[in-house]
Amino acid sequence: MQLRNRISGALESMAYRDDAEDQEPEVEVSHGSAYYSPGDVDEVPVPEDKADDWELFTSTPIVNAPLLQYCSDVVEPGYRVTADDDATEEFFNEEFLPNAGIIGGERHKDFQQILFQAAIMHVATGDALVECVKRASNSDEITGFMSIKPHSVRAVTEKNKPVLLPPDATGDGVRETPRGEAAAYLQYHSDSVLGRRGHFSDTDVVPLSQNDVIKISRNVPPGEIWGQSAHRPARDRIRALKQKLRDNDRAIQTKAYGIWSVAFQRDLFEVDDPNTDDIFIEWDEGEQKKFIQNKVGRDMGPGDIIGHDGTIEFQKFEGEVAQGLLEFVEIDIKLIISALPTPLYAVGFEENVNQFVVERQERRYHKKVSDLRRTLEAAFLPALETVAEQREGLSPEGLDLSIEADEEESPILSLDEEEIEKLQNFASALAEIYGSGNVPSYLDDEIVADLVLQLPEEATQGLEVDPAEELDMAGASDMIGDEPVEEDTPPDGGGDGGEAGEGGDESDGGE
Repeated sequence: MQLRNRISGALESMAYRDDAEDQEPEVEVSHGSAYYSPGDVDEVPVPEDKADDWELFTSTPIVNAPLLQYCSDVVEPGYRVTADDDATEEFFNEEFLPNAGIIGGERHKDFQQILFQAAIMHVATGDALVECVKRASNSDEITGFMSIKPHSVRAVTEKNKPVLLPPDATGDGVRETPRGEAAAYLQYHSDSVLGRRGHFSDTDVVPLSQNDVIKISRNVPPGEIWGQSAHRPARDRIRALKQKLRDNDRAIQTKAYGIWSVAFQRDLFEVDDPNTDDIFIEWDEGEQKKFIQNKVGRDMGPGDIIGHDGTIEFQKFEGEVAQGLLEFVEIDIKLIISALPTPLYAVGFEENVNQFVVERQERRYHKKVSDLRRTLEAAFLPALETVAEQREGLSPEGLDLSIEADEEESPILSLDEEEIEKLQNFASALAEIYGSGNVPSYLDDEIVADLVLQLPEEATQGLEVDPAEELDMAGASDMIGDEPVEEDTPPDGGGDGGEAGEGGDESDGGE
C-alpha cells in the first residue's frame, strides 16, 4: 500500500491540484501557424492525425484486436476503493462507482466501463479525456464520468507556453465555464479536428476547466501537450499493408473477370444494282454503350449467350496476382505488432514460439499492463478524493483506488491452468534439489498453510474436517515431494504415553 501511494503521489501531476506548489516555467514555445492566439492565451488544436489514428484503430483488425485485448487485460480484475473510513469505502464500492459511468448515451453504468474507454483512448489516440460530470451546470459536485473524443477539443494554454490554463487564470482571451473557472479545453471548437471537417461551428463551443476534465496522455513530446498513440510509429506500415491487400483484392478480381476490349466493326453490304451504293452499317456511340452495359456486364454467367447485330471483336486481358506477397505482408504485420503493447505470440503472428520467447514477452507485457493500471489509478484518484470531500459523512483520508482483484481472494483459487503448471514445475525442481520428501523440513506448518494453501474461510465452509487442523508436515510433503517426512522424536519423549524413557535420554529408554 505504501508503494502504491508513492506511485500515485508521483503521478498526480496529471490532474490539477489547488494545493500544489506554483510552477512558472520560463521556457517559451514557438507555436507556429497552427495555433490561434487571442489575447493572453494560446488555443492549441489537437493534431489532425489524431483522428486518423482513431480511424486506423477502428478499421484495421491487426491494430484493433491487440489493443482491445490489452485494454481488456488492464481493467479485467475490476476495481476497489480502500479508505481509512469504512463508510467511505462502502459508498464508493457499492453506491457511487457502480453507477458513475455514462456510456453510449446511458447513465448509471459501471465505472469499469469508463476505465476501459479511457484505456482505449489512451493507447488508440494518445490522449484520454474524461469529463467529471456535475450535478448541474453551475454545480461543483461530481456525480459521474463520461469520455470525450480528443479530436473534438481545442486546448487553451498560457501565452507561448505548453501549460494548460489553471482554473483561476484571468486575462484577455480567457473563457469561463458556467462555474466561473478559466477554460483549459474548448469542446466543439470550429478549429478542432472535427470542426475543421465541418461538423460544427464556434456557436457550439463548450468551455471546460481542468477541474472538469481528467487528461491522461502517453508519450507526450517535449514542448507539446498532446500525446501519441501506441501505433503511431507503425502508421506508414499500417497504410502500406492495407494498400497491399487492396491491390491484391483488385488483382484477384481482374484475373477472375478480366478486362475486355470490344471493337465494333463496320459491316459492308454490296448491292447488285449498279445504280445503288453499297450499304455500310456501323455502331453509333449510344448503341455501343448500351451493348456493353447490357451484354458484357457483371450479370453474365456460365452458359449465357451474347447475341448481337453486326460484327464485334472481343479480346480479354487477365490480371496477375503478385508473387511472394505473403512474405511482405508478414514483414508489415510484425513491424506493426512490434509497436503495440500486446506480444506477437498473443495475437497469433509468432511462428517460432517457445517457452523462453513467451516468458520474456509475457514479463514485458505484464509490466505494461501494470503500468497502465497505475496510470489510470493515479489519474482518477484526485477526482474521487474530491467526491469524498463533497459528500457529508465521508473522508478522503487514506483513499486509494486499485485496479486489481479483491485482496482477500485466495491465490490458489485464482490461479489459471498455466500458473498451476508453473507451480508444479517449481515444486518438482525443489524436489530435485533437496531430494524427494525433504523440502518441508525447510518450512514449518504455518508457512505452508499461509503461503501455499491461503484458502479463504468461505472455501472451507461445509467441510466436516478443517483443512488447517488436518495439515501436517506429511501432507505438505505430498504437495511438494513424493514421499512423506518422518517426524523426529521430540527431546522430551513427546506424544501421549510415548515409549521413550521418561525424563531420560534416548539411550536410557531401551526396548
